[in-house]
Amino acid sequence: MKKFLLFMIILMLSIVLAAVPGRTLQAEQKNDEKSIELPVLIFDLAEGQDRDKVNRYCGICHGTEYIPMQPKLSMAQWTATVTKMVKTFGAPVPQEDADKIINYLSVAYGTGK
Repeated sequence: MKKFLLFMIILMLSIVLAAVPGRTLQAEQKNDEKSIELPVLIFDLAEGQDRDKVNRYCGICHGTEYIPMQPKLSMAQWTATVTKMVKTFGAPVPQEDADKIINYLSVAYGTGK
């Protein structure tokens, strides 16, 4: 229901802005603007069993560079984190693979307990 309400508000604002004379929804390009090319950052996770599953599934929603930024979490804490990603945020991870991801994270980036 909240998503539908938000969609309707955005739709109504778009219609109103489009109807206002002299307003455009596209930004105009200025001749003096310059563009830059940002570097591509590639981060390799620590070696370990099922690292490929972490790259495949975790990398769908966010970069894997966030993983080593976390404090060393226990297996219970990594379980809670992965469960939150699946159940709350809808990460498409089968339970069998979630268990493997948790084990990898606990060993490679956790307390191992």
